[in-house]
Amino acid sequence: MDLRGNRLSLLLAFHAHQPVENFDHVFQAAFESSYYPFINVLKKFPEIKISLHISGSLLDWLLSNKPQFINNLREMVLQGQIELLSAGYYEPILVLLPEWDRIGQINLHRAKMNAIFGYQTQGLWLTERVWEPSLPVSLRKAGIRFTIVDDEHFKVAGYEPEEVWGYYLTEEQGREVAIFPGSKFLRYSLPFKLPEETIQYLKTKLYEGKNCITFGDDLEKFGFWPQTYEWVYEKKWLHNFFQALVDNKDWVKTVHFQDILASHKPTSRVYLPCASYSEMMEWSQNMFRNFLVKYSESNHLHKRVFMVSNIINQLQGKNKRVEEARLHIYKAQNNDVYWHGVFGGLYLTNLRHNAYRHLIIAEKIADEVKEQGFPSYQVQDFDLDGQEEVLFKHQDINVVIHPCCGGTVSEIDYKPKAINIVNVLTRRPEKYHQKIIPQQKIASGSNIKENPTSIHDIDIIKEEGLENLLIYDNYRKVVWIDHLLAQFPQEQDLV
Repeated sequence: MDLRGNRLSLLLAFHAHQPVENFDHVFQAAFESSYYPFINVLKKFPEIKISLHISGSLLDWLLSNKPQFINNLREMVLQGQIELLSAGYYEPILVLLPEWDRIGQINLHRAKMNAIFGYQTQGLWLTERVWEPSLPVSLRKAGIRFTIVDDEHFKVAGYEPEEVWGYYLTEEQGREVAIFPGSKFLRYSLPFKLPEETIQYLKTKLYEGKNCITFGDDLEKFGFWPQTYEWVYEKKWLHNFFQALVDNKDWVKTVHFQDILASHKPTSRVYLPCASYSEMMEWSQNMFRNFLVKYSESNHLHKRVFMVSNIINQLQGKNKRVEEARLHIYKAQNNDVYWHGVFGGLYLTNLRHNAYRHLIIAEKIADEVKEQGFPSYQVQDFDLDGQEEVLFKHQDINVVIHPCCGGTVSEIDYKPKAINIVNVLTRRPEKYHQKIIPQQKIASGSNIKENPTSIHDIDIIKEEGLENLLIYDNYRKVVWIDHLLAQFPQEQDLV
């Protein structure tokens, strides 16, 4: 394959994130197995340029616990090796937020990047790559020029895979944003295939006339995901991958997104439909907002957060108390608690408790600022299910009552401890329940691959009797449900 005179620009974008106030040992484990060793290897290859996004929740932890790591990153940013990307500070799904919070969260992250690293971010890591056509307006208002999606977005829009490369321009109401499509092949190859296979793929793309290819995915894949640390670092996959890029620098070069915008024309104009990466499209039944339909608990939290955010946004003037309330709302908007895929997400009780805690504190501050009298109540369809709810407030508690459902209660907030004491989750069928495999079908040791398997390809191993624990509820788990029974139930019937 004659590549003389041709060069390919490779964009490598890495996203580092931990949920708001996740367990400290999880932060520490991710740091030791992924963030720290990755940057250590990267420092040995100054020719390799990457783009990096660090979520606000992780950044806060690093600032408090790993200041030297932040100093190392700052040095690499100043040297031009790392291009920083922004996002909503506490990693929200932007399309689920009102306009003021979209802009506010991005502005907060950009301000922190500037204050800590002296860097003005222009690019956005789009959380879970959840795209909707309205986003360009919000992004440009927040100072964002470009973002990264997946080639899946273009597939949904009717494009053939061989058509997708470089970057594209889109707009909404005249607000223009550049869009870089990330390669699914690279997302599944790095770090799960040998570097030579990736090099061959890049050669093929260059031979086809493509001069710009994007990779974008989680940094946690490189050491923190199951079975990856030994492969990536102890067996030197990352070192070998970077070395392979250096060895082929005559035709492939790692660059930053801003470099491409300055030196390359867009491939075309594009208007993308609502989409995300392929796995998310499967989990959400082709639209992220469907999680709000499937999980009434997610919808409940989302609408309560929106309601309180709206109150805060309407408070006159800027003062420390209002800004404090706004910060708590931002934390309650952290995406991890609103959906469920291959990771725990909404099913993790600690994440739901964290979100409710920040929601309750934000609402309490807002009530104090506007001098809310107690007791009080509102009658409105706050969760937009077509039925009115009663939202009762007292000095120490909030209660959400559903008259249409016999006066059942879906939320009881105890304000002194900032806890929703009925924060439970309805047991539902999940698609992966059908994929549980018997233990005897596990591959023997002789068939186990040397390189790790992507988490999307890992089968669920069935423990003996596991299927007996798959119990589903016939209705949402709330408080004070009246049951009319033909006969008195047995103990096992109440589980």
